[in-house]
Order: sequence, then structure tokens, then C-alpha cells
Amino acid sequence: MVSDFGASISAPLDQDQFVTLVQGTRGYLDPEYFQTGQLTVQSDVYSFGMVLLEVLSRKMPFYWDGTEERSLSSAFLSAMKANKLGEILDDQIMNEDVNLINAVAELARECLNMEGEKRPEMREVAETLDRLRKTMKHPWVHDNPEEIERLLCEPSTNKELQMTSYHSLEEKAMLAMESGR
Repeated sequence: MVSDFGASISAPLDQDQFVTLVQGTRGYLDPEYFQTGQLTVQSDVYSFGMVLLEVLSRKMPFYWDGTEERSLSSAFLSAMKANKLGEILDDQIMNEDVNLINAVAELARECLNMEGEKRPEMREVAETLDRLRKTMKHPWVHDNPEEIERLLCEPSTNKELQMTSYHSLEEKAMLAMESGR
């Protein structure tokens, strides 16, 4: 589980269908729920969109902007509409891959759609995040095979490190067999 959105239903133990109260963490509950009184699977998508938005902005669903309390989702959707996403994003996030940030922001926007039926299914959200993860390049990833080979196979000058380091699982297994383990 990525997060507990705080939504829960209070129901008597002896009755399966009778709902007495829905409680939720302010800012995570689907706005459509307040109109219809019904939580749906798309309500979870809205809540997850808020989590994505928190990751991008490092702000709580309701935050103080210095003069007043603001709704993160409203501020974000306004910034997206005005093409001013940078105003809502955390400064450190702004230093990351722009295409990745824009893709995650677009996914969050889709999840936060006020109409539940227009939100993606959670399966689609997971697939999109997985696709983005696979295309993402970490700064430590090297495209140069010669450099990778050199880094992995270059002998150490420290004899103690040489004795404890293994260059492959096969070598480690061979050493273990030789020592009787």
C-alpha cells in the first residue's frame, strides 16, 4: 500500500450493507462523494492523484501560502490550466527531468478530474507509472559498456577489499565450494 488516504466506513458488525458514517482525511476525499454521498473505485483514484501531487509539490492537501489556507488540488489545477506548473512544484523537483515531471503532473491532473467517470482506472495509473519508471534514466546509469566493465573488473589496490569482493556470483560460489561451505 502506498498510502492510507484516511477514508473509512463505519458499519455495525452484524450488518453488511448498512453504512452509518464515512470518514476521511481532509483533502483526500473525492469531491464527487460530497455531491453523491457514494464512494467508488474512482474515489481511490482521486485520492491517489492527491498523493502524486504531494510528491510533486511537497505540500499537504491544504497548505498555508503565507496569507491564507489554500487547496493544493485547486492551486495545482489552476497552475496546470495557466501553464504555470512551476509555481506549484517543489524547487528540488524542478531540477529533475522535465518530461518526467510533466508526465507525472498530467497523470495527477487526470486523477483529480472532478468527474469520476473521466478519471483513469487505477490499473491505467499503475501502468503509466510503470512505463515512466522504465523510461527514466538515473544519473548513475552508464550507457558506456567499456566504462561499466572497467568499473566492475578493475582490481582493487586494497588487499583486504580484494579478498572480500566478488566480481560475479559464479566466482563467489566457486570460492564458497573451495572453502567447504
